[in-house]
Amino acid sequence: MTEQQAHIGISVDEDLMRRIRQAAALENLTVEEFTLKAAEQRADRAIDSHSATVFPADFFDELVEHLDEPGEPNEALERIAAAPRRVSIRDTFGAMPDASVPNRDEWNR
Repeated sequence: MTEQQAHIGISVDEDLMRRIRQAAALENLTVEEFTLKAAEQRADRAIDSHSATVFPADFFDELVEHLDEPGEPNEALERIAAAPRRVSIRDTFGAMPDASVPNRDEWNR
């Protein structure tokens, strides 16, 4: 089965077209091959650069240190933790379990 093809039509000024032709010739590619390859590489770089967060190793080490030894809770956190909670238990399809079933482990029996 053949993959469906899409078409991109672009207009460029003469100077850019001359440089694209020259670069394509230097790479022993057609203008279409050169343009497609350049667009594909740039698309991959753009997607990759937005798919991960990169930061220095010392920042990561400091982050892990703080996660391993959390500070004291502040007043707002203590207030939220002490507040009453309303909990609804649902099965994987979002349905409430039968009230007569006392234990979640018994739902799937």
